[in-house]
Amino acid sequence: MDAARTADEFFTKLTEILVEEIYLHFEDLRDVELLPSGYLDRVLAQILSA
Repeated sequence: MDAARTADEFFTKLTEILVEEIYLHFEDLRDVELLPSGYLDRVLAQILSA
């Protein structure tokens, strides 16, 4: 696979996972601004360490 395709697939999967995580904790995506400080950073760190 070329690097652009690999990166595109990575960020597509990352987006899917982040949206799923947000939906698990918030019924309405308008509540995203209520996420605790650093929450998405911690989720991203968990994903990258997997």
